Amino acid sequence: MMFRIGWRFHRTGMISTAAIGGLNGMLQSLGYKAIVGNSEAARQQFGLQMQVLGRQVSYLVPLPVHPETLAGYVQWRVFGFFPLIFGFWALMAGSGVIRGDEERGLLELWLASRISRARFTAARSGAFVIAVGGAIVVACILTAFGANAAGDRSTPSTHIRCISSRTTFVAIALSISPAAAPPMPSATMNSVPRIR
Repeated sequence: MMFRIGWRFHRTGMISTAAIGGLNGMLQSLGYKAIVGNSEAARQQFGLQMQVLGRQVSYLVPLPVHPETLAGYVQWRVFGFFPLIFGFWALMAGSGVIRGDEERGLLELWLASRISRARFTAARSGAFVIAVGGAIVVACILTAFGANAAGDRSTPSTHIRCISSRTTFVAIALSISPAAAPPMPSATMNSVPRIR
C-alpha cells in the first residue's frame, strides 16, 4: 500500500525527468552532426572548443573526455547534467512526499499503526529508486535512438552497458542515502511549532 502511494507520488517526476533527459539526449546527439561537420580538422577544432567550455563550467559538470567524438560529446553534455536533473528531482521528491503525507494526515496514521519507520522509509525509497531507474532507462534509450539517427553505429551492448551502469549506480546511491541519515528524535519533531 505504501509502495503504491509512493509510486504514485513519483510518477510525474519520473515522466518529466525521463522526458527532459531523453529529449536532451536525442537533441544533443542529432545536433552534434550538424554542428561539427564531416572533416577531421573540424572535429578536432570543435573538441578543443568544447574542452575550453568544459573548464569554464566544471563546477557544474565533469570535464569532457574526447568531446570531438559523438560518444564523448553526449557523455559530457547529456550524462554530465544527469546529477543536476536527478538531484533536483530527489530534493523535490524528498521534501514533497513527506510534507504531502503530513498535510493529509497519513504520516501520523501510518506511524501509529505498527508500521516501523524502517519499513516506511524502505517503501518510500524503493518507490523512488524504481522511478529513477525507469527514468534513466528511458533517457538512455532515447539518447541511443538519437545517436543511431545521427550516424553512430555503436553496438547495442554499448547502450545496454550505459543503461545498466547508470541504473545500478543511482539505485545503490539512493538506497544508501536514507540509511546514512540519522533518525530524528520524536521530541524534536513535537517541539517544532506548527503554523496553521
